[in-house]
Amino acid sequence: MDPLPEDDGKRKRQYWSAEDRETLLEYATKRVDMALEGTIRTDAETAFRDRAIVVMLDGTGARGAELFADPKDDKRNGLQWKDVDFDERLIEVYGKSREYEQAPFPASVHDVLKRWYRVQEPMTEAWPVFPTGHYSSKKRTLEDALGEKAVSRALEDRGDAGKTEVLDRLHREHEVPPPSISKEGVRRLLKRFTDEAGIDPDGEYDYLTLHGARRALGRDLYTSGMSEKAQEALRHNSIETTHEAYADVKMKDVSDSIDDVRG
Repeated sequence: MDPLPEDDGKRKRQYWSAEDRETLLEYATKRVDMALEGTIRTDAETAFRDRAIVVMLDGTGARGAELFADPKDDKRNGLQWKDVDFDERLIEVYGKSREYEQAPFPASVHDVLKRWYRVQEPMTEAWPVFPTGHYSSKKRTLEDALGEKAVSRALEDRGDAGKTEVLDRLHREHEVPPPSISKEGVRRLLKRFTDEAGIDPDGEYDYLTLHGARRALGRDLYTSGMSEKAQEALRHNSIETTHEAYADVKMKDVSDSIDDVRG
């Protein structure tokens, strides 16, 4: 006699489809070209960063909270360059387990991130891989490191330089790493890219989500008969967790098998 559960219309979990992935990656690359040509207002460095964010989400299976800052968790300050090993092709992330874990770093990610590294030219290994573009956050970090008076003086004496340009110069001159972009900041970025690229994703959200990328990578490995590789890529504690995560995919395979037998 218990009441029936309400149907909120959000039971279909999102995966980045192959078509949506390709469209998003192509759009992120197109923005780099347009930024270099000066045909969009976004500067080239930001466009390179944004493309690296999309490629990293798509190719590593890492969670958003493992790559980007979470203001609600002081342990999650975003991926730093010291966490990236180009030679061994792995990244070290602060996992859901609250311990550091190694995540995969395929060639498709390696090449784009290496290019972004050369463009960014980080001052130290503690530099964030994906720095924020948020003015107030950068200013607050500099004030904590250099003092409010020093930052105010630099802004007052900036001449023709823009305020953000002055802050970026101070970060580099004094080797004060800027904050990482936040998980929410990347969520806003994905919403904008989904809209601008004309993508209409399936599932419960009307934009490509951070977790949708992770689920898609696991699905592609799982449906290729590599369930153990899916477990390793997603860093699940057990294969049972992986099977449970892709129960819907497994059931579709069972349905197809019934059709094959009785067709």
